[in-house]
Amino acid sequence: MELTIEQVLHQGVTAHKEGKLQEAERLYRTILQSQPLHPDANHNLGVIAVSVNKAEAALPLFKTALEANPKIEQFWLSYIDALIKEKQSDNAKQVLEQAKKEGLSGNKVDALDAQLKQITQAALPKSPEKKKSLTLKEKHRKIAKSKQQKKQVKSKSANDIGPSQSQLDNLLEHYKNGRYNEAEKLALIITQKFPTHQFSWKVLGVVLKQSGRVRESLVPSQKAATLSPQHAANHYNLGNTLKELGRVEESVASYRQAIVLKPDYYNAHNNLGNALQELGKLKEAVASFRQAIVLKPDYYDAHNNLGATSQALGRLGEAETSYKQAIAFKPDYANAYSNLGVTLKMAGRLEEALASFRQAIAIKPDYADAYNNLGIAQYINGDTDSALGSMKKANSIDPKFDTYELLYSVIQGKKAREETEVNAVNVINSTGGLRLTNNPLILNRLVERELITTLLNMNSRGLDQTEDARYGSGRCSSGFNLFQEHHSIINTVAEDLIRIMMDSVKSDVFVADSFFNILSAGGGSTPHNHLKELDCDHGLYLGRQKYSLVYYLSVGDQDCSEPGTLKLFDPTEDILPCEGMILIIPADRNHSAVYSGKTDRVMIGVNFYSL
Repeated sequence: MELTIEQVLHQGVTAHKEGKLQEAERLYRTILQSQPLHPDANHNLGVIAVSVNKAEAALPLFKTALEANPKIEQFWLSYIDALIKEKQSDNAKQVLEQAKKEGLSGNKVDALDAQLKQITQAALPKSPEKKKSLTLKEKHRKIAKSKQQKKQVKSKSANDIGPSQSQLDNLLEHYKNGRYNEAEKLALIITQKFPTHQFSWKVLGVVLKQSGRVRESLVPSQKAATLSPQHAANHYNLGNTLKELGRVEESVASYRQAIVLKPDYYNAHNNLGNALQELGKLKEAVASFRQAIVLKPDYYDAHNNLGATSQALGRLGEAETSYKQAIAFKPDYANAYSNLGVTLKMAGRLEEALASFRQAIAIKPDYADAYNNLGIAQYINGDTDSALGSMKKANSIDPKFDTYELLYSVIQGKKAREETEVNAVNVINSTGGLRLTNNPLILNRLVERELITTLLNMNSRGLDQTEDARYGSGRCSSGFNLFQEHHSIINTVAEDLIRIMMDSVKSDVFVADSFFNILSAGGGSTPHNHLKELDCDHGLYLGRQKYSLVYYLSVGDQDCSEPGTLKLFDPTEDILPCEGMILIIPADRNHSAVYSGKTDRVMIGVNFYSL
């Protein structure tokens, strides 16, 4: 059961009192996701900011709380105190006078009044002291110092003045008209001459990102947010850059800061929802999309995104409603038609799904994903020939997207196989696909020393940088296309392993993933299988044709507490690998391994489909 706002607030206040500031901040921000103007959540979040010496960040929070409920004395007191801490004494005086007009009085108000008077008194000029007569040498030194100070002030003033209006007009003109090269050159000139001019950093970050140079755009975006932290758009732009770079957790923080500064920032709410969805926080994502729609009811992208998240939660009726709402606001919204088709397919309404996919293609004739989705629906509907035509079209539009090629190859192979007799030794024919008779199937291949050396010297990433079941100390290939590397020894092992796969399942095969893992002490994988979303699509049943292979090149040190035993589940079975061992299992079988040896363990992994 979901908690009410008041229950979440109570938990936040409790955590706050116990000194658990991070937990309290998370809870207060959760409230602001659904109620951005909630006075208590805004105020308490501001109190946390002040407690960690971030009074500037607290000001908009206190102001929002005060505007939402000016009857609360503490809101006034906190806001005035933060203004004083930020040396905004004039603003603090004005707010204090407003507070008095609202009827606030008492010791705390008097104390703030006295504090402000003391600040004012301290700022008054002091009585002039009697001038001391200077020697000639001292006079010369004073004149030289004065000239130097004037020179510094002149230089500082030049920097404070900033770029000319004509420069800024040209910068905006270049950007608005898509002349990104010119905009970039001018922004670079301005930022070099006026390094504290946040707007030029902002534009530089945006044009670099628009030009596809996302990584380069990060520093300018960070500069803009640092130089002008009170501007919500700077945090929003930084969030977009961080998300595109895969730093999704950090992007969430930036979007939330933008929303704190500008609670009605509907684009920030929508993009926050996208980031939360990517992190698997689907219910929080739903709240963000709904808030974006509250702020802008005709926001068709938010309706579409809400539909996708509802679909992921299995709420097909809600997803259908959201997609149709998006289409109502944007009748030529091809993406919403395609997404609606997927939801209708999942609901078993194939004829409606087919119509929706066709409408998406009519709007956008080069829409590869809509063709692919149309092909899946046609295949499930029993029209294999039409399905292959649609899948082939998707692949021709976007030949670099492996999924289209995979689906076309697997369905085409399956059709060909159904038209011929199957005479297999290692496989049996089960409903919807072929299965290994030996599970696992264990084979062997001699390992070349050159192969191990080649893998050890290839580009790699740490196991802790992956987002899958792998973890701990060790490395792995940077991607999943090892067999496409241009190394003679890689080509040799790829040919041998593909031949072994074909012999094992008695059919042609399609290699979906090929990679290597190098486990060091503490490396391993949690229980997992190798099925993906497409493999689990009801009607396609691709998972029944999918297998996983592991080839052990070096087993490392097996005289340790965790020698890297491969643990298979359903049924449970433990296998201690040896050098050269090849093991093949159905891709839906869960497995794991933990390794603690002193020397590295090296292996190659492959996921493939029988055709």
